[in-house]
Amino acid sequence: LPWQQLWLKGGFPDALRGDFRSWWDAYLRLLLERDLPQYGVSADPLFMRRLLTMLAHQHGGLLNASALGSSLGVSHHTVLRHLNVLESVHLLRRLQPYFRNVGKRLTKSPKVYVRDSGLLHHLLNIGSAEQLDAHPSRGASWEGFVVEDLLRRERIAHPFSHGYFWRTAAGAEVDLLLDRGAERVAVECKAGRGDQARAIRVLRDAMPDVDAARGWIVDQADGIDALGPGLARAGFAHVQGGTP
Repeated sequence: LPWQQLWLKGGFPDALRGDFRSWWDAYLRLLLERDLPQYGVSADPLFMRRLLTMLAHQHGGLLNASALGSSLGVSHHTVLRHLNVLESVHLLRRLQPYFRNVGKRLTKSPKVYVRDSGLLHHLLNIGSAEQLDAHPSRGASWEGFVVEDLLRRERIAHPFSHGYFWRTAAGAEVDLLLDRGAERVAVECKAGRGDQARAIRVLRDAMPDVDAARGWIVDQADGIDALGPGLARAGFAHVQGGTP
């Protein structure tokens, strides 16, 4: 199956075979109205849908539970409790920041992702590849899609690896840091061409700070290109066989 379809519709076979938006609408209804109460979770389905939609619009950004709570009229503790539920049923991922004592002010909040890109696009009212290409959340969607795919493959290839992101107050960032204990691999996700000078410079400059021996820029183009010592660009189709 082309990765473009996986990106648009997500990873569930039934969603891929037909109308993914109708499938996700029915799935959410069953999960929020029937399954969660059976698990003993007390959560208002309408509230959960509103929270999920707000999270979709913040996809790939830093989590601000207080701001979410203010918008929803609840405390940040209530938001965090519901986020725990969404994470436990694998709808949501909170990617934690990586810390090293490098003398820089680092971001301490996690980044939040809707784990399945099909669900993300449903919540954002995106129903086609054309709509996705024109949507302002296209770059964030691509980042989440690549991060989720690489973390899934990483769990198989390196069971004890941990995934993080890294960002300084000055704006230097690594979208995904795979910490394998003995080595760290820095990954940057680009919806456009990843071999642009600024993207290369940002990742190259960040690698020493996170002690990463290798860095990859994953984009939508074809092939693999060396960009410098320990640094390369790879199209998504070329990393589907395994993690970087």
